[in-house]
Amino acid sequence: MKKMMIAGLFIFAFCCLADDETSQPKVLSTPVKPQLLTAGSSEISFDLPGGVKLQMIHILPGEFLMGCPYSPQEIEWKYDTDNVNCGKTAAWFKNEHPQHLVKITKGFLLGKYEVTQAQWRAVMGDNPSMYQGDSRPVECVSFTDCQQFTKRLREMTGKNFRLPSEAEWEYSCRAGTTTECFWGDPLDDMLPDRYPKDITERNLKEIDKYCWDVRNNPDNSGAHFGKAQEVGLKQPNPWGLFDICGNVEEWCQDWFDENYYSVSPDTDPQGPAEGNSNCFKISGDKRPARVIRGGCFSNTIVDCRSACRVRNVETLKVDYGGVRLACDEF
Repeated sequence: MKKMMIAGLFIFAFCCLADDETSQPKVLSTPVKPQLLTAGSSEISFDLPGGVKLQMIHILPGEFLMGCPYSPQEIEWKYDTDNVNCGKTAAWFKNEHPQHLVKITKGFLLGKYEVTQAQWRAVMGDNPSMYQGDSRPVECVSFTDCQQFTKRLREMTGKNFRLPSEAEWEYSCRAGTTTECFWGDPLDDMLPDRYPKDITERNLKEIDKYCWDVRNNPDNSGAHFGKAQEVGLKQPNPWGLFDICGNVEEWCQDWFDENYYSVSPDTDPQGPAEGNSNCFKISGDKRPARVIRGGCFSNTIVDCRSACRVRNVETLKVDYGGVRLACDEF
């Protein structure tokens, strides 16, 4: 092997990549960027009981690179402080690889906001949230609860409301971008000192424009280092979707499998055919899990990246877990 001289900290990342070629992102081709939507320009509104509105954004078909643009070792190195990655090692980020080209061939609707407590109450007649507020996102809802919610919406409207697939979610979150977050790479101006000085003032301001995370949440009195904030207070992504990074985590329809990206079809992937009993290696829990995306108010920015994949069992109900609706075109 040719000897290469690398300065400072980059020698560790290089060695890791040389030893594990399979962990490197695989760029199949340059994706065709779909048309960028201006916020609200392709919006559809549904009337719910009690005068409550449900606003959806029309997402057009297109292609994108799904998964992390950096190797697991690079992500571990880049966010390597206890306050940023909470002790996660490169193995934690392997489920975001390999990066691969995905084609979304059918347009769909996606919630402009996370489902609010007012919307949930209008459909279900109750509000299970720990932190009450009509304009706050509903939380403490399980995957099973969300299935009942979409079923009732289908019955009310005659439209095929559902949860988004994981591919639809990331496609919409990225909104034609290829960086770690839709607004850029949050630690691209790293300093030698550790957190919080390793995030520059410029990057802090960028994160604050778009994302509620554990660092900027204004109310840390909740059970999990903060509370969900009212939807729509931050700026949207380029396709007009608010709070798609941070605030509350969002259920997806797919079963979770950490190795799925290695076998995923490149056209309209729907996730594994069945759940995997090996999702929780540390705890030994054998129950299959569903995909959760977006990060939340109690997460650091590493968990709010566009490619970050989390999972949990279908019955999970937590104060940082919510939902964003999808609906088929009609």
